[in-house]
Amino acid sequence: ILQRWQSWKKDLHLLRKITIPRCYFTKPQHEGSSLELHNFNDASEVGYGSVSYLRITYPDGKIECSFVAGKSRNAPLRTVTIPRLELQAAVLATQEKWPIDEKQKNPQSPDVEKKITLEDLENARRKIIKLVQRQTFNEEIAKLVKGLTIKSSSLAKLKPTLDEEAILRVGGRISRAPISRDAANPMILPRKHHVTRIFIRFLHERNGHCGHEQVLALSREHCWILKGRAAIKEVLNGCTKCKKRTAVRQEQEMAELPKARLTPYEPAFFYTGVDYFGLIYVKRGRGKTTEKRWGVIFTCMNSRAVHLDVARSLETDAFILVLIRFLNRRGHVK
Repeated sequence: ILQRWQSWKKDLHLLRKITIPRCYFTKPQHEGSSLELHNFNDASEVGYGSVSYLRITYPDGKIECSFVAGKSRNAPLRTVTIPRLELQAAVLATQEKWPIDEKQKNPQSPDVEKKITLEDLENARRKIIKLVQRQTFNEEIAKLVKGLTIKSSSLAKLKPTLDEEAILRVGGRISRAPISRDAANPMILPRKHHVTRIFIRFLHERNGHCGHEQVLALSREHCWILKGRAAIKEVLNGCTKCKKRTAVRQEQEMAELPKARLTPYEPAFFYTGVDYFGLIYVKRGRGKTTEKRWGVIFTCMNSRAVHLDVARSLETDAFILVLIRFLNRRGHVK
């Protein structure tokens, strides 16, 4: 009995490897049956949640549904609108995770672990440009496929040709030049297209928000944009950072001048303004004692002439003495 017990005890760690499939349906699944996973979510002022159901359709047309999982959350304490709570419920529904054993991985599922290569990026770029050309230049491409000449089109001056991938490129006589094919025969892009605007904005931001001509030169290393300068200016004029950098400062609008500054044929200091400035430390005699003084400036409001004097203090009596000296020298003012 002890040996049997020890043998049974040694095999206990194997229990974790035993898996029992969860029963979702009343009868076994047959070939031809279709499985569908349905997620539902909703929200209210109290909370939000999501629920998942598995739906199977048998070959005989019978349909069964079974509950898979459900989640619920309380609404935040702060006031949140119902549409926002519904969005949170949708996010909760997308967070359902389904563990997949590596040994039982579906061979038909895409290889999500594969890294993106430079070739993948180039292929994606060509496919996007090809799709844009089909949307914009469908008639011109159809004529080139048939071997016809394009005469009445915006592409006529570019002498367009189709490469081996049926991508529209600029023609010319420099195909044998020691430069890349995209520079010798660039792919053609329309002026007013969302992809064109994204391409221009990418070049502009990647190269330090450079100017129109530099963006045009960089774009022609890869693509030829119809009316490229106008298209680039249109995109760059909407750049917020460039607007802030090149903004023109507005000048302060000054108020109307007073009548005293506009009266002609009047003597100097007829209309006068006065102000103090300082404080100024001065020495009296040969002693080391310093005294405080303030400067007084009289300004003619018409000719802007200046008269300077010194006040002994900020008291009224000191200013009256300065004013008397000013009137004795310049005459009475109005």
